Amino acid sequence: MVDTASTGGLATIRTRIGANRRVQARLQRRSATVATDLGWEHVASVPLTTEGFDTPPSLTAAWLGQLELPEPVAPRRPGADPQWRVTIEETEWLDADQVNEAVKSHTPQPLLPRVVYLGHLKL
Repeated sequence: MVDTASTGGLATIRTRIGANRRVQARLQRRSATVATDLGWEHVASVPLTTEGFDTPPSLTAAWLGQLELPEPVAPRRPGADPQWRVTIEETEWLDADQVNEAVKSHTPQPLLPRVVYLGHLKL
């Protein structure tokens, strides 16, 4: 068992999680020309790092990162500015199925991404 409260334990868990999982935050601005939910433009992104955990057995992770705004946004209640949002995306990298059974035992399986969480927070 890994001690999640120690610095060494946190580094071990970061390594284990990082072997097949990525979490990233993206800053997005609403497009002036596209009025649907597809009308968000990528402004900046940052990978998030694991900085702590809830007590076992849940091990709910706390992810941390910082995005730089290209222009000041006045402080207000979250969701009050419909022009900006932050999306959080968690991706797992899993072994892919082999196409040819004869090759399966001789070739390492490729890792392919799968989005397991995608959410957004309006600023």
